[in-house]
Amino acid sequence: MLVLLDLSAAFDTVRHDTPLNRLKSRFGVDGKALDWFASYLADRTQGVTVNDCLSSAFPLRQEVPQGSCHGPLLFTVYTSKLFDIVSKHLPSVHCYADDTQLYVAFSPAVQGEDEAALNAMRDCKHDLRNWMIKD
Repeated sequence: MLVLLDLSAAFDTVRHDTPLNRLKSRFGVDGKALDWFASYLADRTQGVTVNDCLSSAFPLRQEVPQGSCHGPLLFTVYTSKLFDIVSKHLPSVHCYADDTQLYVAFSPAVQGEDEAALNAMRDCKHDLRNWMIKD
């Protein structure tokens, strides 16, 4: 059984404090290194162009910049919690950028194994959904 999660929208919804807090608490990054990441995310603005007319710039308090060399690293830091959740329910997860595959194998010949696999996947998806809503 395979479930695909597309987390591409998460690039646009990550609050800047979330990966910074995770860098410090989970990965032990602090001091000047953490300050460097904070300055990379700070004071970002965005504007919109329609028919050659540019809007006023507005501040971005969330979003990990896509297409940057640091974007994938910060996104990985953000989604590192995903592995903790999945490991409680399933034996395997594979991620590449914002595409995640959850899978569990079972033998249809073994009584009840299919039901156990379905329950594990359902429980995992439930916990992941709650984490995504909360975080």
